[in-house]
Amino acid sequence: MEQFFGKTTWCVFGSLFLVTLLGALFLRVPEAHILMLTLLISVGAWSYWKRPELAFVLVFAELFAFSHGKLFEMEIGGFVFTSRMALFVGIMCAWGVKRLMKKSRLMISSVFWTPWVFLCGGVLIGLVIGLLQNSTRAVLDDFNAYLFALYLLPLLSISWSREARRELIQTLVGSALWMGILSLALLYTFTHLPNEVLEVTYKFIRDARIGEITLMEGGYWRVFMQSQIVLIPTLLLTLAFDVELSANKDRRWKRSIGLFAVLIAGLVISLSRSFWIGLVVAVPFLFVLVIKNGWFGHLARRFGVWVGSGMVAFGLLATMALAMFPLPSRVLSLQETFKSRTTEAGDFAVSSRWNLLPVMVDAMREAPLLGSGFGRELAFVSDDPRVRERYPDGKWRTYKFEWGWLDLWVKMGALGFLAFVMIFLTYDRLLREDTSQPFWLRTGLRAMLVALVFTHLFSPYLNHPLGIGLLLFVTVFLNVEKKTSRNFVRVVEEKIKTARLSSPVPTTRVSDETGG
Repeated sequence: MEQFFGKTTWCVFGSLFLVTLLGALFLRVPEAHILMLTLLISVGAWSYWKRPELAFVLVFAELFAFSHGKLFEMEIGGFVFTSRMALFVGIMCAWGVKRLMKKSRLMISSVFWTPWVFLCGGVLIGLVIGLLQNSTRAVLDDFNAYLFALYLLPLLSISWSREARRELIQTLVGSALWMGILSLALLYTFTHLPNEVLEVTYKFIRDARIGEITLMEGGYWRVFMQSQIVLIPTLLLTLAFDVELSANKDRRWKRSIGLFAVLIAGLVISLSRSFWIGLVVAVPFLFVLVIKNGWFGHLARRFGVWVGSGMVAFGLLATMALAMFPLPSRVLSLQETFKSRTTEAGDFAVSSRWNLLPVMVDAMREAPLLGSGFGRELAFVSDDPRVRERYPDGKWRTYKFEWGWLDLWVKMGALGFLAFVMIFLTYDRLLREDTSQPFWLRTGLRAMLVALVFTHLFSPYLNHPLGIGLLLFVTVFLNVEKKTSRNFVRVVEEKIKTARLSSPVPTTRVSDETGG
């Protein structure tokens, strides 16, 4: 389990705790925000200049813990500059200077770049059409998430060693542990502590855009954070690794029990049907890959261990016990709460989604090839009580949509939609064909891509830094180096060697002057 638990794991976990605490303490202190943003720019630039791999530990830790990257922010002329932007500016500036000084280079195959070039074209088309037809403010707000993909340039300028890749896995695990434990802590806070504490905590979580906390039926509080999506790849990688441990007759699996429990508890607390759908598809896909590899017996043994050790049950029971802990006493009906999220199709979130669907389909048909551009607003009837308070007829206009794949098509047309399809297919093929990587890693990452595809079906993630960031995370583990130049050199060397072996042995003519 050293793949998952190491120095980087606990450094990331501890750092996220401290930074979140600082964000809560200095939420209303603008001077502290300015200082932290300046520090983040400096740290980002310094880390990429000195040790580029460390810079991406910072990038992914921040991304995986803070949904919108707004823990620290300041307003400049109506523009909000955030902590995520500060890291981006520092790292991209350092990479740009290195490129100018020719200290970094990109050697990437066209097979990898082609879908990303198509996506770049789709984004530019969406931007231009949006600026021509839609509100400029909405267009820029809708478009800016795709700038996160520019991290591909500094990321692919790094020669990723095995140790550096392990640090990124530990960054994922440390972030997932933090998200799971934060979910548990917030659940306990809102089900047990006084209203004064709830008010302060809620304002921090809301204003820092970390998550959404909602009182559900039955007195249960839903703690949803977009960053909880990192619990899914961590769970899938751990499952695949556990099976490989069994195949190698390695018994060092006990530490995974606690990790499983925290991950499952976080996913249950989120009450996110999109996450659950992603897992329902990705886990069987992972098991199919394991069986195809000839490890059915090992999978059966691990499945027995998972059930016998009660990891899934422990995660569920931990959530229930925490919510129903009798000190201070609370009256909850968890059965009513979970029923409303699993069997009741008529709640306002589901009905609003279905009301939006035909409107998005009509918008897609209006401009199927080029799309309607970023910032395209659509009007539909929402059953959200907050909307009904403002608009009794429920008519709601927005450019932020729930149907993720349709969102891509409406705004970027067929090109943007197909570009993402090509990216997923290319990544899956590269992982499938690269036998230099361990089986558990390739299998876990392929299952993670499947989970992201199906999660994005109902909740938009690929138009958000979180979804793009997960693709960048997988990129680190792909074999994407350009092969052409190396193959050319090897072919030339082989031809020269063949020519030397096949040429006749030269004869030496002896001059008559030597008496020959």
